[in-house]
Amino acid sequence: MPKAPQTNSKSSSPIKEPVNRTGLIAAVAVCFLAIGVFAYQAKVTMENRPPERLRLGEEVKLEPPPGLPDSDGSALRNELNAIVPARTMAMANRKPGNYVKVAQVALLANDFLTAREALLAAVAGQKDVPMIVNDMLGRTHLELGNPDKALAIYNKLIKEYPTRIEPYVGKSRSLAALGRTSELAAPLELGMKSIKSNDYGGFIYLATEYDRLRDLAKALTAAERAMRADPDNATVKILNAGILYKLRRYDEALVLLRAVVTSDAKNGPARRMLAQILDSDLTGKRDRVEAEHYFLEALNISDKDSDAAWRLATSCIEQKRFKQAAYLLTLLLKSVPDSAGARQQLSKVESNLGNTTESLEQAKIATLLLERNSDEALKKAERDRKQTDPLAHLALGQHYVKYSQFKPALLELEAAYNLSPSIGDKPLHELYSTIGVPQPVYDMKTP
Repeated sequence: MPKAPQTNSKSSSPIKEPVNRTGLIAAVAVCFLAIGVFAYQAKVTMENRPPERLRLGEEVKLEPPPGLPDSDGSALRNELNAIVPARTMAMANRKPGNYVKVAQVALLANDFLTAREALLAAVAGQKDVPMIVNDMLGRTHLELGNPDKALAIYNKLIKEYPTRIEPYVGKSRSLAALGRTSELAAPLELGMKSIKSNDYGGFIYLATEYDRLRDLAKALTAAERAMRADPDNATVKILNAGILYKLRRYDEALVLLRAVVTSDAKNGPARRMLAQILDSDLTGKRDRVEAEHYFLEALNISDKDSDAAWRLATSCIEQKRFKQAAYLLTLLLKSVPDSAGARQQLSKVESNLGNTTESLEQAKIATLLLERNSDEALKKAERDRKQTDPLAHLALGQHYVKYSQFKPALLELEAAYNLSPSIGDKPLHELYSTIGVPQPVYDMKTP
């Protein structure tokens, strides 16, 4: 009987072992389940991981703070000299547009007398003068101490342009300058009712004016109408958030600011304001880690954001992170070297860092700046109370000359001269001599 053939495990066989399909399916299912659980855990881990936040460390490199700035005489001289070619063109070709160009260049130099005379020449004999030109003329009258003339212009503009906000704001400011404070609210209220519902720019202007007057309820009303007119506008959202913050409606302000920050990676003001609210102990939800992140993002967008630098420096001082505070205050002083507050705080910070010499130097500068600012505040308040008084303008102008702030001095001395040539002529002439520019003829008839 022949033997059955021997089988070899290494050789192939036509007979296969039966496959356990149920077990194989179960194994594959377990495998996929394990992968799914791992992916879910990874997702949860990523979602729960706190986002990376910017933070100033001890490794920041400190630089010597800048000294006080030189006088602005050289810059002002260049700006005044730029008026000459514009004036020459206007004298050669006496078109309204050329006179307006003279006014625009003159306003950049704070030469309101030249600007006013150029604008008067531009509107002389013209029937259809653009609203913006008359608004510019009204503002020059106001700055030079003639609110009565400004009021006449704005009353006329309200009749001609009843849906534009500028005349209403101009009238309100004119009434304030005339001391008729009980009347200044009415033009703004009429303006709120009169401007077009889609004029978001007009509502922004009105909200800003109410904010300046510290009427936050009406400022918010105007800002909300701007929001309805253009709900996606980042500037409108930031304006609303700022007013809501002042009204202590923090959660609403945060919603608006986070929306802007999420949609606009380059919006520094939104980040700064968001950080300011997050860093405030008034909210009951202070988050200094997140606040610092957004302050630093704002500074990365613009290292000249002095407000962001100041607020973050203050936060660092409260946390006793003095090296970081010194870095931020020095950064601030690069763009605003005459900040008395920054000098004062830097003095204290340098003392905490053991830098006695630098601390004393910054304290000395701060004292000088605080004296200057205190005197300016007193004279400004007097000027604001007596806007038609040449002596009030003269005193403020001479203050600016004393501290080599020639550009703001020019406006105040021009106002004194405008109101009383006998009082303002000599000081104004001396200022032009100091700057090194011939005093112009203001009637726009002589080249």
